[in-house]
Amino acid sequence: MVSQPLLLELANILKEDFGIVLSSAEVSEVGNTLVEYYEILGSLYHNQKSNQNKYELHIRPAVANN
Repeated sequence: MVSQPLLLELANILKEDFGIVLSSAEVSEVGNTLVEYYEILGSLYHNQKSNQNKYELHIRPAVANN
């Protein structure tokens, strides 16, 4: 849940930058949706990095035959 001060800041940004005036409930929905979106992105990024590191551990550098 997004704090009230952050929701007020979001409402001001939407109004000043985009000319959009929303009700308190609508601003709350937008704010919470943004938080959920970035939580999903963070989770996907973390999972991708974790999987990438697992594969890197199994790759051995090639040894040149001289």
